[in-house]
Parts: sequence; structure tokens; C-alpha cells
Amino acid sequence: KQTWPCNSGEGREECGHANAVDCQVSEWEGWSACSAECGGGEHTRSRSIMTVPQHGGIPCPEATTVVEECSREPCNGTAAVDCVLGEWEDWGACGKCSGERRRFRSILQYSENGGKSCPPFDQEESAPCPRQCQDSTYCSWNEWGDWYSCSATCGKGAIRGRRRYLHVESDPAVALHSNVTDLDF
Repeated sequence: KQTWPCNSGEGREECGHANAVDCQVSEWEGWSACSAECGGGEHTRSRSIMTVPQHGGIPCPEATTVVEECSREPCNGTAAVDCVLGEWEDWGACGKCSGERRRFRSILQYSENGGKSCPPFDQEESAPCPRQCQDSTYCSWNEWGDWYSCSATCGKGAIRGRRRYLHVESDPAVALHSNVTDLDF
């Protein structure tokens, strides 16, 4: 089997060699209604990405949705509970060349009965993908994994195996050569 560099050099217009297109976002929408009448709730406002940056254009601002606490007044005089923010989730998948990725977080515990409010925070953020399509990339093998256990404890025909995976590198020195035939499974 032959392996070649991942970038063929075709489609240069798509991968950063055309004019840069900057991100364009809409104005902030108005605040939504509060999610509770008392005891603590949240309301949000959002803006949309109108034009995704391309070909090295200016990336979009990180925040596209903002959450703020509202209606903190106690409902029935019980003990105060402070707001607790969640951690950021993992980044989502990247789009095409010069694409963006997103991640989210939320309120784990709303403040209740006069507890400490959450500070205004970003609920969603976007960032440029770390992938740079205009850079040449090359396929390379990871190290072999450990051997699996034998498929049988006795008798003929038992097998065991190990795996290794291809990954993308930017260093041409580690690239697979076109005459690679070592494909043991």
C-alpha cells in the first residue's frame, strides 16, 4: 500500500490563498425573560455569526451568548443558596479550513432565596481551530500499542494482535515514504 502526503496542493483557494474574510457578528439581541419569578433564575442574550472567517480573516469574538442571573428575591424565607457555575465543556469539532470551534458551560446551581448571584458570564464561546489548512501536513504512524491477549488459551489457531494509527504531522521529516509496505496487523 502506498501513502502520500495529505495535502495534494489542489484546492488552494479553499485553504488560505484567497482574500481574507473577517468574521461578522450581529448586534446583541434583547435579554430573554427570566427563568424564575423568585429564588433566582437566569436570562440570556445572544448574537449570531453572520459571516464565518475564512482564509486567515479576523476570528469571531469568543462570546455569542451571555447569561445573567435575575429574580434573586427569596420565595419563602428559606436558607440562601449561592450560585455555582459549571466548567467549560470540551471544544466541539472544527469546521473546514480556518473554521471555528465552540464550547459551552452552564449554571449548575442557581442562587436561591437571596444567595450570592453568579457574575455575568459567557455561556458559549468560539475560537479559531488550531488546524491551519495552508500548512503542508503529512501522515505518520503512531507507536505500536501493546499486544492484545491471545484469542484462546489452548489449541491451534489462536491469534493476538496490536495496533498503531496514522496521525497528521507538520514535520516532513517524519512523513511516511511513498514506498511504505509495513502494514502488519
